[in-house]
Amino acid sequence: MNARKILLWAIPLLIIPAVLLTLTLQWFLANQGTIYLRRTHIKDIVFDAQHRAWVATQKNGVSVFDGQQWTTYTTKNSGLAGSIVHKLLIDSKGQIWAATNNGLSVFDGQQWTTYTTKNSGLAHNEIGVGMALDPQDRVWLYYLEYRANGLSVFNGQSWATYTTENSGLAHNQVFDIAFDHQNRAWIATKKGLNVFDGETWLTYTPDNSGLADNWVKKIAIDDRNRAWIATTKGINVFDGKSWKTYTNQAGNRFWGTNVIAFDNQNKVWVGMEQGLNILDAGSGEFYLYNPKEEVGNIIFDSLGQVWLVPPRNYACVNPIRVLSKETWQDYADPTLPDRCITVMAPDDAGNLWIGTYEGIKIINPAQVPPSASTGVIAALLTFLEHGGHCILPVIIIGLWLALLLDALTGVGVGIASGIILYVCSSAVFFDWRSPVLNPGFWAMITGIAGGLVGRKLRRRTDDSAALPDQPAGRKKSREITGGVVGALIGAAGCITVLAVASILYFILTFLTMK
Repeated sequence: MNARKILLWAIPLLIIPAVLLTLTLQWFLANQGTIYLRRTHIKDIVFDAQHRAWVATQKNGVSVFDGQQWTTYTTKNSGLAGSIVHKLLIDSKGQIWAATNNGLSVFDGQQWTTYTTKNSGLAHNEIGVGMALDPQDRVWLYYLEYRANGLSVFNGQSWATYTTENSGLAHNQVFDIAFDHQNRAWIATKKGLNVFDGETWLTYTPDNSGLADNWVKKIAIDDRNRAWIATTKGINVFDGKSWKTYTNQAGNRFWGTNVIAFDNQNKVWVGMEQGLNILDAGSGEFYLYNPKEEVGNIIFDSLGQVWLVPPRNYACVNPIRVLSKETWQDYADPTLPDRCITVMAPDDAGNLWIGTYEGIKIINPAQVPPSASTGVIAALLTFLEHGGHCILPVIIIGLWLALLLDALTGVGVGIASGIILYVCSSAVFFDWRSPVLNPGFWAMITGIAGGLVGRKLRRRTDDSAALPDQPAGRKKSREITGGVVGALIGAAGCITVLAVASILYFILTFLTMK
């Protein structure tokens, strides 16, 4: 079989699966629903009294949606301090406060005003997510965790900065702030708990109180004005007079608490690095769920469902979990713009806004996809959308290597292209532990198989080289053909895997969601 016949035979193997893949992916994109701010890394979402959504983004400033159109504010078209906006807050006047990478900005509906270390009492321009508003609309800034700059407080007119040198602050590294019914600030630090009423500082440590540990990570105030305090050695509850310490049945000491939340029945939910803890009112003990998965935030929707959102650093590894009708299930909606979840926020209409690295999708919490359509199928689609960009470069590189470098033809090209695809898809999934569930794994297998075929043809060519009547040009042609066939089979196999994955996605996902 000469090179021309082999190429004519291989072309359909490449084109047919590629067409199927393209059509399926186009159909999916047409039926994916509305994706807002596509290709934008979402950092935070809040809603004002006019039901407008304000969105903080990575490198694209602040965008606002009024229900019909989007308006975007950047450093180029407004007075916004920085293009990276970590957090947004809305005060009682409807002003938008934006914590950025280059200072603090506030929008009054007409213009932006920016505060930096040069024109205000701001201790550091990189604020991060450390921003809170008290009931009197004062802004409290405690910067990024690794910046021990104390506290900066702005009342709209003047600034005050509190550190261990000029106040009763226990430590300059502040992790969290909460406000009680008397407008007092409860401040979590590395060396104890502070309570500040604007004039007097109180400091609680294990030496002078029932605080379980000096390292305080999170604070929340419940409807009864009790302070729930997460330390590395347990959860403390303080009602102003007495202390109580909780641990869980697994002996976990609540290291790495990310969120403390209360539902409408005053049940206490604690999201941690080691899972979810729920306080049982009957036994008075915390019970640990999903100890291997970190919980970054807890959302209670209008239907009474509970949504567990992974933290940003694990958003691409752990799925969203939802507790619906006393049953936990994964929410791995393949119609989301990206598998990496950054934020989830409920609006006043009961919808959930899910922010990702690639945009926003608004979902109805009543339409949770069945668990049969999640997991592997969502992973397949993720690869189709975001790992698929590896396919064309791999095929081109493989063919050129096959044509130009005889030493690397056959199995070398097949293995190389397959490994590249596997690495690409694994980078998308952030999971190397389950290769069988990774379409890149099967693409790699087909690439290696194609390489083995190419090597076999190469061996046949080498054997024929010993024949005295074999023309030299024919030998060279067969050598090149062997490498080309190996690369083509590997490429065709990779595309076929993706085409089959897309068809499986269509059948198993959308049919079960309808």
